[in-house]
Amino acid sequence: MLIHLPISKSIANRLLLIAKMRGDDLQYMFDETSTPEDVIVLRDILANDSASVADCRDSGTAMRFLTAYFAQAEGRIVQIIGSERLSERPISQLVDALKACGADIRYNEREGHLPLTVYGKSLRRQKVSIPSPQSTQFVSALLLAGMEVETDIRSPYIYMTQEMLSKPTGVNACLAIEPDWSAAAFWYERCAIRGEEYFFPGLSFNSLQGDKAVADIFALLGVETKQIEGGICIQSTNKGHLTTQTLSVDFASCPDLYPAVYATCSRLGISMDFTGLESLPLKESDRLSAMRQIDNLQNSTCGIQLKSFSDHRIAMALLAAGYEVDNTDCIRKSYPMFMEQLRSCRLTVIVPIRHGGPMPDKHKFPEGTLFVDDENKGKKYALHKGVITALTEYVWLRDADTADGYGLGNPDILDADMYILPLEMSNGNGSLLCRMQKVEYEAIQNLTVESAKRGHAVMCSGANLIVKRSSWLDSFNDLHIDLPSGDDMFLLESFKRRGLHIDMLDNDRLSAVIAPEEKLHSFLKQRMRWAGKAPHYTDKDIIRCGILVALLNFACIICPLIYIPKYLIERRFISEDSLPAVLLSLLYPFYMIVCLIGGLFRKHLW
Repeated sequence: MLIHLPISKSIANRLLLIAKMRGDDLQYMFDETSTPEDVIVLRDILANDSASVADCRDSGTAMRFLTAYFAQAEGRIVQIIGSERLSERPISQLVDALKACGADIRYNEREGHLPLTVYGKSLRRQKVSIPSPQSTQFVSALLLAGMEVETDIRSPYIYMTQEMLSKPTGVNACLAIEPDWSAAAFWYERCAIRGEEYFFPGLSFNSLQGDKAVADIFALLGVETKQIEGGICIQSTNKGHLTTQTLSVDFASCPDLYPAVYATCSRLGISMDFTGLESLPLKESDRLSAMRQIDNLQNSTCGIQLKSFSDHRIAMALLAAGYEVDNTDCIRKSYPMFMEQLRSCRLTVIVPIRHGGPMPDKHKFPEGTLFVDDENKGKKYALHKGVITALTEYVWLRDADTADGYGLGNPDILDADMYILPLEMSNGNGSLLCRMQKVEYEAIQNLTVESAKRGHAVMCSGANLIVKRSSWLDSFNDLHIDLPSGDDMFLLESFKRRGLHIDMLDNDRLSAVIAPEEKLHSFLKQRMRWAGKAPHYTDKDIIRCGILVALLNFACIICPLIYIPKYLIERRFISEDSLPAVLLSLLYPFYMIVCLIGGLFRKHLW
């Protein structure tokens, strides 16, 4: 699957400071719809030369870089503030280093923390010593402000700053910002856990980012990384599923990768021997304790909502591992498109179409829908082509003439092998035949819902169905491909026989609407084709239900008095007393016999 990663906020934020120091215009930089919120925050503050308050919100990068920038901005008096969490993160090492160069910085409330006020003045360009900084961004902030720094830390982030200071800025530099390797970590995580395959256009090993180490780390977890034309491709080799393996990683130079690696090892049952974790409690959250909330979940993700602690990397690591989280808004800080991409990679909509038939209105279907031609070989053939083509964990099977639906929220709620979704019928041309079909379909749908809720599903419809891709493929040989119907019912039988998890998502947002047959001939032909699969049923629940319905309707013909209890039973499944409902109840025994005989004794083709 193609994944467009956000730009590297490490590179973008450094570029902003360098450009500002060189007098470049910042307004043109970055498209706000896909740019990390952290970058937008820093850009907007730097672009306002008259502001007396700089609200860094939750951005530690902005806090550190701006403290150094405003310290040397002669004549500016700026109060730097931020979120409650940002005010807890230490900044005294940076402030002390700047004060050693003559800076005038005063804490407004608590020593060593925001809020603080910076009185800009000319600083001495002297060598500054920070032997063991709590954050490498302290060193980068000083370098960006024109200081010479002495430190015993060797970090790819510091190297990145030094390299960028030696390059020109401007429009071309902005356009050339690399995709973010740290953002790729969450797709590496999914690849290791679920065996999915991803392509990241523009990503390259020829990168300033230290987080490209994610490729080496996940190689030990069974993920192969290939540099190909136009980007990076990753795929699972399944080696990471060995539960006896112990992974040893030093995160000192790539601490942002920790949440994704931790979640992966936890889900795969791999022991962890991690070092270089000293900076993690000082991030947007205490990431060490935040990730430990998954330690005792016994590898289950179903219905479990965990805390994100308003930390973008914690939220993404948990979501990529299949958990739900209490807050996804924080993800915009580094990866605005993540939730949309996560949804699309979990689910592919597949729509089979008749060869030579009319094309459906593609605007009624989500972007990325697979429209699969049956090549005159039937719907089951088209579905098989579509399911094989889809690389997502789940497939949403929809008929070409359906409308509405696609309101599914976070797809990571999906945990069953099959989800039976609501289906209703429109009024068509409003004729009595169409209205009677609508009543019939309402009764069938209500039976579908009630039986599924009780754990004895007897109906489903391939016009609106979500299934796990691997489970569908395993059941393909059970679908009686020689029959022109039953892609749904035989699938249901196969899933029940194999003891797979079947659930009902009875939600109006997921409902699909189909059109009735408007001519009596086509209506009877369709129903006969449906009835023709009945002799092939093997599921006891389906057979019992079918026999009971058949016997009751035969009894009505023999003894009309039985119509009374029959109608009372049917009232449970029909919402209104109307002429179509009454007529359907009276005519149904005869209509059922015609369809059953026609279905059993005539040959049906696609």
